Amino acid sequence: MTENDIMAELSYAYLHAVAARAGFGCKVGSRIDDGASVDAFVRVDEKMADDSVIWNFDIEIQLKATKQDLTEVEGRYHYFFKGILDLSC
Repeated sequence: MTENDIMAELSYAYLHAVAARAGFGCKVGSRIDDGASVDAFVRVDEKMADDSVIWNFDIEIQLKATKQDLTEVEGRYHYFFKGILDLSC
C-alpha cells in the first residue's frame, strides 16, 4: 500500500471507531458516492436527546488525511488545522 492508501484506511478506521463509540452505524460509500465527494455515511437511528425533533438520519462524510510531525508541548501533542480559527483561551 502507498502512504496515501494507508492514511485513507486510517481515516476510515478512525471514523468507524468514533461512530461506534457514539452508538451509530457507519459504512463506506461506493465509487458513485465518491464522485459526489462522499466517502462514508454515519447512520443515527435514535433520538440524540429526549427533546430531539429529528432522528433516523444519515450524515454524509468526506474524509481527509494528512501527515505532519507532531511536537510535544508541556506533555501534550498539538496539531493546527489550517484555515480553522484557534478559539482556545
